[in-house]
Amino acid sequence: MNLKENQIKQIYSSEFLLSNNMQVYWGITNNCNLNCHYCSKHRNEIFYDLEYVSNIIKFINNLSDIKSTLFLKLFGGEPTIHPNILDIVKSISNKINIELQTNLILDIELLKKIIKIKNIDIFNVSLHYGLTNRDIFFKNLNTLLEYSTNYNYTVLLNLMYEKDYNDLINKDYQLYDKISKAFYNFNVGISLVYHNIINEYDENIVNWANKTYKKFKQNRRSISIIFEDGTAEQSSFYRLKGMGYNKYRGMKCSCLKNNIYIDSNGDIYPCQTYFRYLNKKYGNILFDKDILNKLINEEYVICEASECDCELDIPKWR
Repeated sequence: MNLKENQIKQIYSSEFLLSNNMQVYWGITNNCNLNCHYCSKHRNEIFYDLEYVSNIIKFINNLSDIKSTLFLKLFGGEPTIHPNILDIVKSISNKINIELQTNLILDIELLKKIIKIKNIDIFNVSLHYGLTNRDIFFKNLNTLLEYSTNYNYTVLLNLMYEKDYNDLINKDYQLYDKISKAFYNFNVGISLVYHNIINEYDENIVNWANKTYKKFKQNRRSISIIFEDGTAEQSSFYRLKGMGYNKYRGMKCSCLKNNIYIDSNGDIYPCQTYFRYLNKKYGNILFDKDILNKLINEEYVICEASECDCELDIPKWR
């Protein structure tokens, strides 16, 4: 389907359509213990201390009192290398749905301490081929699975796809897909590391990744598309990007109402694309005194990005 012939009129996930729910991405630190060449977020910086970070936590907790449901994704960089990671996890309101995104290269005792705080709902772990120490990674993954039932969280395993590791990725996927059948709270999927999906991957790889991605328990959000001619279809993250359906410049988008990205220094952006590529921030939690009241009155932004990178399920319309 050619977008010039059949433009998108509306795209949305029912979880956010006409809702007061919010998705918050917080990059606790942009520092990382790996150096993935495909990562656009990693940069060396200071670690903001607990006093500074507490202002961001207070803002998020206050926001959760206003929103119906708040989904918080903690990532980086690598969030577990922040020296105050335990205090951060402890301080977040337990009514917030928390997902910790990690490369799982950390001391196993630190991992157990994070688990035992009982505040993480989803451990979203990524295996980066050619960079990750597999012994450490799989030892920690086995620990996560061992504790998962008693501590009531979900484990999502992302195998980060690069074609040079195709055979090993396929082997890992087949093994852990079988293991996942023994756990109600564990799933494994293929993640495509390059954002330019159309030019980087052939159709078979995209279809394979899309098939595994849809099995993730937290990704039951189906994305609906309504076209200008009145036709409609159900889609998913990789299909949208693979078909080039992620071009929304000039459309209204309910980011700020349903989605924000918070950088490690407290800067707020409508989404990850505004942070990564446009570098156009909305404000700062510590230095803009009335930013919470300002934010909760926002209804939408007019998208300025040439392509949407990550927040494809946030409602957009013409």
